Amino acid sequence: HPVDWSTGRMAPLPARDAGIIHKVLGGSVVPLFQTDAEFLEASLSLILREKLEISSVPDSTIEAMIRNEEVPGPARAEALEIYATRQPAGFDELLATLAAGKEDDLAVAALRRLVKTNPAAALDGLSKSVTTGSTRRKQEAWKLAATVPGEGAATLFVHHVADLQKNSGVSPAALELLDAAAARTEPEVKTALDSFKTAQAASTDSLTPYLPSLEGGNPKKGRQIFESHPDGQCMRCHSSGHGGGDAGPNLSGVGLRGDARHMLESIVEPGAKIAMGYGIAGITLKGGKEVSGIVVADSEEHVDLDSSGKILRVTKTDIESSTPTVSSMPPMGHMLSPGELRDVVAWLTQQKDKKQEEKKRPEPELVKP
Repeated sequence: HPVDWSTGRMAPLPARDAGIIHKVLGGSVVPLFQTDAEFLEASLSLILREKLEISSVPDSTIEAMIRNEEVPGPARAEALEIYATRQPAGFDELLATLAAGKEDDLAVAALRRLVKTNPAAALDGLSKSVTTGSTRRKQEAWKLAATVPGEGAATLFVHHVADLQKNSGVSPAALELLDAAAARTEPEVKTALDSFKTAQAASTDSLTPYLPSLEGGNPKKGRQIFESHPDGQCMRCHSSGHGGGDAGPNLSGVGLRGDARHMLESIVEPGAKIAMGYGIAGITLKGGKEVSGIVVADSEEHVDLDSSGKILRVTKTDIESSTPTVSSMPPMGHMLSPGELRDVVAWLTQQKDKKQEEKKRPEPELVKP
C-alpha cells in the first residue's frame, strides 16, 4: 500500500471506478488492442484487471495478436488470458502449440492455462520445458507440475530428483523442483526426495545444503535484496557503485575474484576465505602486551592491524601468540531464503567493475613488546 510521506502512515488509494475507463474509451476497448508495442502489455492487463467489456473485439483479432511473433511476449501472454475468457473452440490445441513455442512468457501462460483445463495434455509441454527450456521456463514449469495428477507426472519428478541428486543439488531450477516434489503425495516421489535429502546429509561438503541456490538466480532481484533486505542490511557494511558502508569489501569487482560457488561460500561461510583488510585478529606480544584489530597486511616480517583508524605494526619475531582471523560478517544462510540467496549469488557474479577506490590508511606505528 502507498505511504503518505507527510505523515509516515499507510494511505491506500481508493478503488478505481471502471466506469470512468469505459467513458474515456468511448465504450470500446478496441483502441487498447491498437496501442504501441511499448504499452501493449499494460493496456491488455488493464482489460483483465478492470474486467472491461471486450465483445466489440472479434476472436480473430485476439488470436492474431497471440500468434504474432512481432508482438512482445508479455503482451501476447496477456492477450491469451483475454482469449481464455471466451473459451473458444480448439483452445486446448492452441495452448499446446504455444506451450512448445520459443517465447517464454507466452509458453508459461499457455502451460498455466493448460494445466487447469487439460492436465494430461499439459504434461508433454511441462516435460519438455523442464528438460530443454530456459532457466525461467524450467522454474515456472516445475511450479505448475506440482499439481498435475497422474503416474506420468510422478515419473517425471522421480527422474529429475534423481538427476538432481547426481548433480549434488545443482540446477537452475533446483529450488522449484524440490518445492514441487515436496507437494506431491506419491510414495515413489517421496522416496526419491528422501534419497536426495539423505545424500545431502551424508556429504562432507559444508556448502551442500546451499547448492540448490547456486544457479538460476535473478540478478535484478539480487541487487534489490542487497539494497533493502531488512535482516541482511548488506549496505551497512558493503558498497557497490553508489552508496553503502566500508566495513566490508567493496563489491564492485567481486565477480572478477571468483565464480558462483565462491560467492555462495562468501555469503553462507564468510569466515572460510577472508579478504585482506576485513578479518579481525588479536595478537599477544612477548611480555604480555595485547593488540587487536583488522588485519590489513600480513608479510613475512610483520602484521599490520587497523585499530580504530590507527595502523599498528607488529614484528612477527615479537609475537608470542595470535588468534585466528575471523570475519565480522555473520553467516547469511539463515537470514536469506534459498531463493533470495540464489538471487544474490547471481547478482554478485555480475559485479565486474574493475574500478575501485583503495582505502587510504595512515602510516603504521610500530608496536614494541
